[in-house]
Amino acid sequence: MSKHLKRIATPRTWDINRKSSKLIVRPYGYLKSALPIAVILKESLHLTKSRLETKRIVNSKKILLDGKTVVDDKLPAGIMSVLDIKENGSFRILLNSKGKLFLKKLNSKETSTKLCKIVSKTILKGGKLQLGFHDGRTIIVDNKDAKVNDTVVFKLPEFKVDSYLKLEKNANVYLTGGSNVGNIGTVENVSDSVTVKIDNHVLVTGKENVFVLGKGSPVIEVK
Repeated sequence: MSKHLKRIATPRTWDINRKSSKLIVRPYGYLKSALPIAVILKESLHLTKSRLETKRIVNSKKILLDGKTVVDDKLPAGIMSVLDIKENGSFRILLNSKGKLFLKKLNSKETSTKLCKIVSKTILKGGKLQLGFHDGRTIIVDNKDAKVNDTVVFKLPEFKVDSYLKLEKNANVYLTGGSNVGNIGTVENVSDSVTVKIDNHVLVTGKENVFVLGKGSPVIEVK
């Protein structure tokens, strides 16, 4: 697989100038819901002007992704990832109302929190439960009540489970897909789909389009 992408072929979620040059860095793994560190530094934050400058910053070990030192500029930073750049601040990767990935500046309190959506649940030998998350991460837990589409709140940098947020009535959810992407709503009903109220508007969407943020009030800010 090529180490680069044609700019014109990048996902619509990437908020970049598609005419500035022919090629752009390809991240490892998934494309649609993540940006490579190289693109974030050069295209999103405008901290570098060339790949060489980008690699120098990465090699200086001044960048943390979800609490871990970044050593490769092709590493993907996806939705809810926390990026810390010394002397430049901390950011969370989110989706705006146009469905574009963007970096939200964080205060010091929020840098230690990452939310992960459960996308798979597997019973292992011995009855242990393995959860798979939207960012490709997997962990083994004791909580047998955790369900696919619930959210797990992790504390960084240890990646320690802090709490579980259930997809249920009155839960606060962040829309990550559909025509209302980037908005926050309240769950009114959960069946095969999810009924969500956003201000005075009620909509029905798939479970894959909602990301639980809390109940009563969101655990993190996304706007």
